[in-house]
Amino acid sequence: MLLAASTGWVFDNGNHLFWTEDNGGHWKDISPDPAVQPVDVFFLDTLHGWVLLTTADEEKSLVYFQIAATSDAGQTWSKSVINVPSQKPDELDGTAWLDFVDPAHGWVLLHVRSNSAFSWGLLLTTDDGGKNWRELPGGAPIADVPVFVTPKDGWLSGIGGGGGTFRTRDGGRTWEGAGPADPVMGSSVDGKLHFVDPKHGFISETFDRKTGTELVLYATEDGGDTWKLDRSITDQATDPETGTHPYRFGPTCLVPASGGGTLLLTTLDEGHGTLSLETVNHGGEVSVSTSKGLLEEHEWAVGLSFSSSTHGWLRTSSGRTFTTDNGGASWRDISPIKRSFKPPSIPAEPS
Repeated sequence: MLLAASTGWVFDNGNHLFWTEDNGGHWKDISPDPAVQPVDVFFLDTLHGWVLLTTADEEKSLVYFQIAATSDAGQTWSKSVINVPSQKPDELDGTAWLDFVDPAHGWVLLHVRSNSAFSWGLLLTTDDGGKNWRELPGGAPIADVPVFVTPKDGWLSGIGGGGGTFRTRDGGRTWEGAGPADPVMGSSVDGKLHFVDPKHGFISETFDRKTGTELVLYATEDGGDTWKLDRSITDQATDPETGTHPYRFGPTCLVPASGGGTLLLTTLDEGHGTLSLETVNHGGEVSVSTSKGLLEEHEWAVGLSFSSSTHGWLRTSSGRTFTTDNGGASWRDISPIKRSFKPPSIPAEPS
């Protein structure tokens, strides 16, 4: 995740957390505990960060959580235990998300095992930077990434639990349905939240339309009381065998535009190792930069972070990290651990 022009962090798809201050020229291992599996990482800025760690009992029926906190970019860490009083055997699977709104106030949302049609979470909060945690009553309506804009005001958006967008005005104790209402019939694939400040925010969603898969960006200027359609882009590609529209949109991010406003960036998987970076301005105009042979077979984009319209990072499913300085026209591998990519083996069909 790129935090500033040249400063950021990545995982190596193992237990190690790496830090760079020169855009991947050099990396430092800042792992708080390489022996324990990290679940999630959150950096508020280039100094303050938290790592959520998890272990399980011998029967793997109970999951235990620790939080590691740093205020000096990972040079030193302090750890504390997160107690989950309501946890039942086989209830938690270790999936969890972190969010902090300032160095003191933070939240951990723990995914609760459920059927494929329903998903919810246990929610815990801290007001002392992670030293002590308390579980909030009622939990969270869906299990996804919490996004808080003040110690009281927060948001959730995702497809679990029937899907939807929810907001809290009391620090996560209670939640209510919120967010934009899509005026056109379609099935929402996912929803991602981003707030510039407590008043100005965005929700990006993808929809299955008759004309193709559409990426839609909604915006609010009043803290989420009202939302309006900001811009959209439709991928009209069809599967030649089924005639349906494949879902090719990858991760998205927002960056400031040089003339004011924001740009919406998204990856588009073209297949055969080709990846496009599409930039959509406020008027809806789209510019495309395409890189052929960037990805290997069975590899796809999972993360995108940009500090400007031209400079950013791309993270792949194999753990590789790439950087661009020309808006995605070309990419350079800056992974802290270089390794040849090996696609997953596919079992041979029985003869």
